[in-house]
Amino acid sequence: MMIRRGILTVLFLSIIFSPSLASPEEIHFSERTKSRIFFHEGSEVTFDVEGEGDLSKVLITIEREGKVYASNLTNRKGSAKLNLPLVNFSSPFLVKAKRNGLKDEFTIWILDTPRLYISVKRIYLEGDEIKVKVMDVSTKPVEGAKVKFGSMEAYTNENGTAKFVAPEVDFPTPFNIYACREGYENSNKILVWIADNRTSPYVKAPRWVEEGERFHVISNASKVYFAGSIKEGYNLTFVAPEVNETKVYSLLAYDDEGNLLDIIPIIVLDKHAEELLIHGPVYAFEGDEVKIQVFSLDSLVGKKGIYVEFDGQVKETNENGSV
Repeated sequence: MMIRRGILTVLFLSIIFSPSLASPEEIHFSERTKSRIFFHEGSEVTFDVEGEGDLSKVLITIEREGKVYASNLTNRKGSAKLNLPLVNFSSPFLVKAKRNGLKDEFTIWILDTPRLYISVKRIYLEGDEIKVKVMDVSTKPVEGAKVKFGSMEAYTNENGTAKFVAPEVDFPTPFNIYACREGYENSNKILVWIADNRTSPYVKAPRWVEEGERFHVISNASKVYFAGSIKEGYNLTFVAPEVNETKVYSLLAYDDEGNLLDIIPIIVLDKHAEELLIHGPVYAFEGDEVKIQVFSLDSLVGKKGIYVEFDGQVKETNENGSV
């Protein structure tokens, strides 16, 4: 998003005193204070005012659309500390200084806290090594992030990678994985399935398939049932049902007399929408060239052919996912 730095208008008010009183005082923010306009939400910021005489008890407020989000009075040196509000997205706020009818104001931008992102496969066999990649919005690896996987946890190395061993399960089981680190917003929770690797003497079938996928089953049983379909023979073909979310279906093997020989759970994965990561500058000034990149969180590869709208313009990403 292009942030246009507006022209700050400072209004100086005059108060008429009798000739015997001191000349009018002025209150204005220091140049150093006005030079800093980008801050992260929740941070503590010191604002300094300048002027003649006592600079204490100047009211400093942080406002947006007429609502005051933070306020404090300056000390004798003209300084006041304020905690910036939390925001859902980067937003402009007015910082105002007021005392005895005198005032000054300027605009700051409060940026939302950077967020963590994780990349991990959706399904593993028990005993497999699980690698979780943790990164920021620019896909830069984040070291020292804590990754929670079920009841287990590990910390990322310098490459932003944390490793786990898929636990033993008696039945296909889902686990939540997410990452957290001080100074970042937690990543989304991602559901990862762990499949058991038990084999059957009666049928040989995949442990998981995608919805709508045709898959083969080698059968030593008389009949095999799966998702409403019953088939006989040695080399069988089934079609995975359509699902709204990943589910577990049972493949049932029977003998000639209709006795149940075995139950094989098969995970049917939903064709989830690919999660994309859009990376661009946090802020830019008028006239700056803005480069935006689009990545797939599944593969961490730039996505070609994605249409990106920016400042009323729509462009298509190239082979590197850039525009």
